[in-house]
Amino acid sequence: YAKASGWHVSVAEYGRNFDSVSGALDFWRPDGIIVEGGYTECEDFSQEAFCGVPAVFCDARASRMTHPYFGVMHDSSVTASFAAKELISLGRPNYAFVGNLQPRDWSDQRRDVFAKAVAKAGGRFDVFETPPVRNFALFRERLRGWLGTLPRPCSLLAANDATADLVLRLLRTIHVKVPD
Repeated sequence: YAKASGWHVSVAEYGRNFDSVSGALDFWRPDGIIVEGGYTECEDFSQEAFCGVPAVFCDARASRMTHPYFGVMHDSSVTASFAAKELISLGRPNYAFVGNLQPRDWSDQRRDVFAKAVAKAGGRFDVFETPPVRNFALFRERLRGWLGTLPRPCSLLAANDATADLVLRLLRTIHVKVPD
């Protein structure tokens, strides 16, 4: 859509490419901004923070936003329901969930919906309690240890792609094969 509309899209990562919203605005001089919701966990972003530049927030934590704001939200319950249906259809007795690396409402919603579906299907459910990540090496070791304790076979739902990638890499290090 961006190409067809003649838009030039740039990714500006907060804390990596710029230290302040005003610094990014001064550099990029954008016509509009799409703000990924994870950044609203770091600061209280509002329309005013963008100095009149139109901003749309994707998956922002509503409780941290100044109202009114424009946003697009995904439906974590529906996402988890579809995942649960697919995994439960495999007929395995054991299920597990690994949440987002940083606590997020949407991750908790996915966990809760998945747990409820597993309980309804009569399966065993384990969850990796995700503490806020301050020491990633320690977190990774705790997760690897937990993964090693899961009964097999086990269908695991990760909160998102980044978490799934980490889980897959850790499973390889403990020689657990994951079917394609």
